[in-house]
Amino acid sequence: MDVIDLFADLASRNSDHPLQRLSYDTTFCLEYFYVSFLLFRHTDFYPAPVIPLGNLLHERKTTDTHAEFFRHMRSVCPQLSGLPNMINVTDQERAITQALHDVLPSLQHFLCWNHVLQDCKRWLHQHGASSQLEISYYLDSIRSLLSSTSDSSYKDALLVAMTKWSQVFSQHFMHSVHPVIDRLGAWQLRPLGVDQVTGNQSEAFNTVMK
Repeated sequence: MDVIDLFADLASRNSDHPLQRLSYDTTFCLEYFYVSFLLFRHTDFYPAPVIPLGNLLHERKTTDTHAEFFRHMRSVCPQLSGLPNMINVTDQERAITQALHDVLPSLQHFLCWNHVLQDCKRWLHQHGASSQLEISYYLDSIRSLLSSTSDSSYKDALLVAMTKWSQVFSQHFMHSVHPVIDRLGAWQLRPLGVDQVTGNQSEAFNTVMK
């Protein structure tokens, strides 16, 4: 059984089967090219190994580039059009999120917590966070918000958090994280059987390089 048939078999089972978490990310740069991986987990095993379903070698990180790849993958894996027990996890890169929206609008799409936290950590470093303790405080605060039990509890907690954050970080959060909270919040994920989502890229990189 090749990898496409394997994925099709796993993806086509009923909704009682463990959630299939895909992930897609531009993992590394090779000289003049980028490499992006679309990954899935073999949920018949525990722990579920990460398997590359497809990869893209590309010169530019544009919406059209990623969209062409997703169109190809949709043609060979029709299950990607969206099943109730399948989600895809990415970072917030506009070219990727827009391509997914355009080509695979029915595939449930969430954002990686690790990427969000790393982006906020990078922003804090660039904007004068004075100590690791200060950075840890902000990151713990964000994790707590993402872990909220409902949209209303998130909004209540956010109002409290913003009284303790700097004004500039509050503005950053409201601009970069709050607008996509429906793709991050644990209250959206728990009905699917998970509390948070992260990409599988580091595990896949180790697999591919062996």
